Amino acid sequence: MGFISGLVNVVVVLFSGVMAVAVPLIVAQICLPGWLYPAPLVELKRWYGEVFGDYLVTEKPHFFTGLVWVDIAFVWPLSLANVYGILARRPWVSTTSLMAGVSTATSMLLKPANRFRQSPSIVPVFMSDLNAQIPTAFDPFADANAEDSGAGTKDYVHIRIQQRNGRKSLTTVQGLKKEFSYNKILKDLKKEFCCNGTVVQDPELGQVIQLQGDQRKNVSSFLVQAGIVKKEHIKIHGF
Repeated sequence: MGFISGLVNVVVVLFSGVMAVAVPLIVAQICLPGWLYPAPLVELKRWYGEVFGDYLVTEKPHFFTGLVWVDIAFVWPLSLANVYGILARRPWVSTTSLMAGVSTATSMLLKPANRFRQSPSIVPVFMSDLNAQIPTAFDPFADANAEDSGAGTKDYVHIRIQQRNGRKSLTTVQGLKKEFSYNKILKDLKKEFCCNGTVVQDPELGQVIQLQGDQRKNVSSFLVQAGIVKKEHIKIHGF
């Protein structure tokens, strides 16, 4: 029994140690702003989401964001307590270990079985190949030409979501001033929201930013916070 107990303690210490480091540095990026973290950590999270196709990390669904807050507020302090309790041989460590274990098991059960499968709105290739994937008969800016025909609409930045094929979608950003670097904005958007994207040249609308998935609210908040566009000059469109 002494050997088994010691082995369990080692496992708990290792797991708790990983959680104590990973939760604040990696996992918490799901619900905290990216500017709080150094570039290598942000890039590590982005790499993980792309390589493993984990849509929970790339698309940040609301239920998963809630689970991350539970990790931050509950599991992370318990992990620290477990490491200290086992190393210092505190009598209460069995209670904190049980609480952390139950919380972690519950979170894992709530996460869908297809965590590492392809999300319906994520394309398994880089968006640099996007133009080759969209049929020429499909014009993602067809509605833009009709909506922007009126006077004064060029003062607005239009953020749209376009249905590509099946359940896959594409967010487009059109109307940014020419003085801004579209490639720089695209780079920051990709890093901030862990998605792929590209800049395309539309014959009538000029440069347009394209991003994977429904990023409308994310892009709108980013543009306002970065001082690129005022909130009242942004129009968000649906399908």
